[in-house]
Amino acid sequence: MKTYQNIFVLLFAIVLLFNIYGCSNDSKRPADLPVLYQCQLTFTQEGKPLDGAEITLSPVEPSRWAIGGVTDKDGIVSIRTNGSYAGIPEGRYKILVAKTIVENKNYLSVVEPVFQQEKDTPLEIVISKGNNNKMFDVGKPVKIVTGQVKDEPLSEKRDE
Repeated sequence: MKTYQNIFVLLFAIVLLFNIYGCSNDSKRPADLPVLYQCQLTFTQEGKPLDGAEITLSPVEPSRWAIGGVTDKDGIVSIRTNGSYAGIPEGRYKILVAKTIVENKNYLSVVEPVFQQEKDTPLEIVISKGNNNKMFDVGKPVKIVTGQVKDEPLSEKRDE
């Protein structure tokens, strides 16, 4: 029985490694995807890392590529194009920052609305060959109610 378990574990590991390394997204890279440049951005709020913020880079020139990522515990986001490709095409971008938390059954935006609107955000970056790592601060935390958590009824337990 132990032999079958070892074989199963080995096969599972091989399949997992094949999926991770053998089926890289680059093999499915769209032919019209432009050259991508590495871009690591750091976001803070009053000087402290902004964890879990959704970052969107909106190109000034129209583009069909979705660009962005989510900050980690250190406020760092490595920008991806279409969620699969590390880096970002060359160009000028407006940066949008959003973070929502739940408190007392309310959804709260904790980033000033000015950073969430393309026409209003003061955050911009120009991407080109070279160092594209930058740091941005989004000011004081706010708590703006954007919705309410709806109570979901618990499924009823049936007596059988």
